[in-house]
Amino acid sequence: MLRILSLTFVCLLGLVVNNSVMAKSLRMDMYALNSNYKKFQNTMDPKVALEALRKMNEAVLDAQKNTLKSLKKVSPEDPQLHSYHSLLEQLISELKQAQALTEAGQLEQAKQSVEKIDAIKKQGHQNFK
Repeated sequence: MLRILSLTFVCLLGLVVNNSVMAKSLRMDMYALNSNYKKFQNTMDPKVALEALRKMNEAVLDAQKNTLKSLKKVSPEDPQLHSYHSLLEQLISELKQAQALTEAGQLEQAKQSVEKIDAIKKQGHQNFK
């Protein structure tokens, strides 16, 4: 009986820790996206800009692996879930465009194109508070 209770407790503890790690990971991804967005906007060095774009892309790709807490219990066909994933896909697309412009020596144009990322982030914050 004690073994069953101990095993149940360990399983429940694992679920709690897993959920908090996922939420923390998503929070960390959004922090990385924000801080590297600022770094990208404030640099004139193409190498620093490309590194910031790479880190932003990594953060978004990692965020795709997690689901917002508010969307965890919705159906896979739920429009809100599709909207969330669509916003992440839009971010990846914009980051690829900015990377191509930066690699082509058009850092100023890349900075202008990255402003769309800020708009996408704001839309996500409005839709998924």
